[in-house]
Amino acid sequence: MVQLEYRYTKMYSLEASMVNTPEKYRWSSYQAYISNKDNPYVRTDKILSYFSEPVKEKYREFIEERE
Repeated sequence: MVQLEYRYTKMYSLEASMVNTPEKYRWSSYQAYISNKDNPYVRTDKILSYFSEPVKEKYREFIEERE
């Protein structure tokens, strides 16, 4: 259940037709997790540590996976 809620928070802007891709939503931390851009406000190390290599790609697949 926690996984579904986490996924929902990242994909909400896409589902609500606010943006075309989840990384375009400026208030989401999603961009920090999938890109190599530094974001001093978001710590990604803990969440990304749960994924195998390639970490960011596996994270993206998890978030964008449809049930």
